[in-house]
Amino acid sequence: MEELYPVTTRVAIGVICLDLRDDVNDVVALKSLAREHGYELSTVFRFKLNDPLWIFRLIRTVHSTGALAVVTSDIRHLDGTEKAVTGVAVLITSSEVRPYLGYTHPGYRPE
Repeated sequence: MEELYPVTTRVAIGVICLDLRDDVNDVVALKSLAREHGYELSTVFRFKLNDPLWIFRLIRTVHSTGALAVVTSDIRHLDGTEKAVTGVAVLITSSEVRPYLGYTHPGYRPE
């Protein structure tokens, strides 16, 4: 029997700050980290710190792709914008997972 609501892939976006590093191993590590937590990496968002609008472009990318998580190898790649990220998605790093909080309390986002 066919499922009424088929299981969909839980999409994640990787984040790499080019001022810290960027190589093929970073992307491979982000894909692996996303899969460990049940997500599929759809794209990797790269930025430089001298771009003052990068966080707005990241948030727009999260919304336009329907991503439920943002994955980065180290929290330093987010340059202090963790609250903005958890306002729109789950934040996954190699050392911790921060839940989606939304911009209101309690936040709710169907997965």
